[in-house]
Amino acid sequence: MTTKRTGSIVWKVLVSLILLALLLLVAAEFGVRWMISDNLKKEFASTAPAAEDPLISFGPTPVLLSQLTGTIPSLDMSMPASYSVFEGKDGAPVIEGAPAADISVKDLNIKDKNNPIAGHLLVNTDIKEDYLLAQAQASMAEQAGKTGDSLASQLLSGLIKVSKIDAIEAEQAVKVEFTDGAASLTLRPTMEGDKVKFTAEKANVLGMDLPESATTAITQAFERQATEMSGQLKIEDISVSDEAVHLRFSGDDVPLSQVEGATQSGTPRS
Repeated sequence: MTTKRTGSIVWKVLVSLILLALLLLVAAEFGVRWMISDNLKKEFASTAPAAEDPLISFGPTPVLLSQLTGTIPSLDMSMPASYSVFEGKDGAPVIEGAPAADISVKDLNIKDKNNPIAGHLLVNTDIKEDYLLAQAQASMAEQAGKTGDSLASQLLSGLIKVSKIDAIEAEQAVKVEFTDGAASLTLRPTMEGDKVKFTAEKANVLGMDLPESATTAITQAFERQATEMSGQLKIEDISVSDEAVHLRFSGDDVPLSQVEGATQSGTPRS
């Protein structure tokens, strides 16, 4: 056998071995991504069941190395809405679950498999009009009977009900309609430091001002909802899009379990 032919055979063997090694690495990379993704889906499904699985991606950086370094460089999750609205014992709506959310994680520490920690976490969520409507109706029912004002009592006891919520991007406002237009209230969300504030404007019923107790019940309900959804995260921004109120949260060194907890926001069923 000539030297040239021997060299050709050796080269082919080396190329074959390199290709095999690359295929094994690719297979291992896909295997690790699938394993981590599957575990995360099961974890979230156990805490916040939804009709669809979360969409999970890891970006271009190889995840295989994370098994050695203990850190996943980036992780993006698109969480589907998991909430449902039920009628409680008193007839008021009850919310279970949470709105959809897009979650971006940087430097996820997985050294403790039971408590992964995000170096930086960013959450974007849209609270839809039907969720806001149920929240307003539940709050009005909760406050019923707490005021002696006759008009307020009618509003809070259900004789005058919150019938519609409109989120209007062009006005950066949420409009609340009572009893098919008999009364209305405009709420404008703003940030005060790291707190969400809803300011009531243009409140009237049949040409008269709405009682303060009625507007307070709804504004406080929306503010409380934003705070509960953020958990230990900082609220960065709130804005209004058509059909939803958009919230953005962030935090550093955040246990991923806090994100799972946020996906369970809502009111326990009565």
